[in-house]
Amino acid sequence: MLDLAKLILKKCDGLPLAIVTIGGYLANRPQNAMEWRKLNISLSAEIEINPELKMINTALMRSYDGLPYHIKACFLYLAIFSEDDIIRRTNIVKRWMAEGFT
Repeated sequence: MLDLAKLILKKCDGLPLAIVTIGGYLANRPQNAMEWRKLNISLSAEIEINPELKMINTALMRSYDGLPYHIKACFLYLAIFSEDDIIRRTNIVKRWMAEGFT
């Protein structure tokens, strides 16, 4: 189950709220590899439909909604990069300036 735990943690992307919420969810489920494997496979869908995990999505949306308008554009611009891309600060600032985000 250690390998499954690592996969689930990777999907949490180091977000403490996600880790705590998913840990709490798994603590209340049967402690077997099949249960963890099901969660790992369907984690994205689970976040949308499961009330316990939906808290993650709600917290992220509130955080985004609280950003100033000009910062939202910068944040959304990051979607053009792949998940594992290394984004250098100087490069992204130059791109934002070219897009007129400053």
